Amino acid sequence: CIRDSINTVLEILVQTTFFERSLTEAVDGPRFHHQWLPDLLSLEADWSQLPENLVTDLKRMGHNVSARESARQGSAHSIEVDLKSNIATGVADWRRGGAAIAVPE
Repeated sequence: CIRDSINTVLEILVQTTFFERSLTEAVDGPRFHHQWLPDLLSLEADWSQLPENLVTDLKRMGHNVSARESARQGSAHSIEVDLKSNIATGVADWRRGGAAIAVPE
């Protein structure tokens, strides 16, 4: 689904750029999707993996929250290039399967 792709890319970019997580952490981490209609915040992960009061706080703020344990929120095999060293690092998304490999020059 297109919206899953947009959300997935945005979440990975935000995590690596603003929260300084590694590409592996960003790709492997749980994801979410907020749907406007119906007004629903879907969390991919088992709620036990989330910060202790997150779901409670979100509900208290008026959000309709659901867990998506069996559903997956997009997938993104990703490549990061260090511009100083010109080294590329690949990360396979476990949601899709596969692996990242290096090919010698």
